[in-house]
Amino acid sequence: MRILKSNMNMNLGNIVNQESLNDTTSTPESKCKDIFVALKGRLNWKWDDRFGVVLAEFDVRDKESIQSVLDLHFDLSWDLSTALTAPEKVSAAIDLMGGIMGDQKLFTSELKSETLVFCAWWPWGNGQTISIRMAPYPSIDNSFKSNFGL
Repeated sequence: MRILKSNMNMNLGNIVNQESLNDTTSTPESKCKDIFVALKGRLNWKWDDRFGVVLAEFDVRDKESIQSVLDLHFDLSWDLSTALTAPEKVSAAIDLMGGIMGDQKLFTSELKSETLVFCAWWPWGNGQTISIRMAPYPSIDNSFKSNFGL
């Protein structure tokens, strides 16, 4: 079972229309750019050669504020309990990132387009840090990283 976001989310006391943020006509590049802008000044992005994704790390104290941005910009969220029923495209993105364990999650854009954007949420074992890794899937090249100032 996948976890679907509601059409309306509460964020900082304001009601935001989920559908306006999850525009099904948006391109993977525009989705990446929107997320970068929404998190600008809060995260420092770098390139992760291991997975071919952009990477940011942050203190666990910022968990709720970062997750609220991701909740607004992604349509679906997958965790250990829902990954087994994920569609093939999502399963392939999960496999690319080495699977899902424990409190890890994979946020994804809507599944109707050929390319989805995903964000892997990885709490560290030290309990102090969380990293997020983001990319379009399937990715043809690494040009999307320019949307993150890289």
